[in-house]
Amino acid sequence: INKERNCPMATRANIMITSDWKNFASAYCHWDGGLWCVGGMLEEHYNDTDTIMDLVALGDMSSLKETVEETATDERNAYKEQGGQVEMKTATEVFIASCGEEYLYVWDAKQEKWFVGTYYTSTPNWRSLKVAVQEFLAEVPEKTIFGEDYTNYGMAA
Repeated sequence: INKERNCPMATRANIMITSDWKNFASAYCHWDGGLWCVGGMLEEHYNDTDTIMDLVALGDMSSLKETVEETATDERNAYKEQGGQVEMKTATEVFIASCGEEYLYVWDAKQEKWFVGTYYTSTPNWRSLKVAVQEFLAEVPEKTIFGEDYTNYGMAA
């Protein structure tokens, strides 16, 4: 994981919370949405339902910081003017392949656990975020982490 967290790259992600896998509160994150940054930060710093609800309640963000407060007060956060609008999605709206985002992170409030999927596959291929980050740190290729060779979707091998 990038310890400096200063690797601005337009790797887009959706950060969501659900308790039933039918309805989701969602926030878009524009920068560094991959396992190396947003994934690692969620796993390391966002591990309780109240904190994640506060994060998603901010609405869309340019980038994720180590705390909700830092994310909310970052002057470079281009989406601050959104006014706290939370996007709600149903299960059929959560995953749309090749939608422009690369990763989706879902906090399951009942299990109190993060899951990660990718939009580069034909299905999200949900994985435990903890396991996915560990595999990423062990330099396992992402196409192996998510269980599908998605080089045809435009992702680097």
